[in-house]
Amino acid sequence: MPQRPASATQARLALLAPQRADYQGLLLRRFWLRFHMTLMLVATVGAGVLANRLLLGVSVLAAVALVTLVAGVAAGIAAPGARTLGEILMLYR
Repeated sequence: MPQRPASATQARLALLAPQRADYQGLLLRRFWLRFHMTLMLVATVGAGVLANRLLLGVSVLAAVALVTLVAGVAAGIAAPGARTLGEILMLYR
């Protein structure tokens, strides 16, 4: 013999249990793709942050600044009416 619920609220909840299970299944099917895409996005952002921290830790920023400086000097020298190399280098100090 099944037990009787202690209150009216519990009785209503017991009646709604099958509908709740159906609704949970519907939500799982409906939002699985969104959940999966969210996990992929979080993993991608995490990998980017980790790579950024590692590269900054090994001082890649200095190498990038040097490449930028060289490219800027080359572009400045090639331009008509360009400044001298010394003037361009003084701008980066």
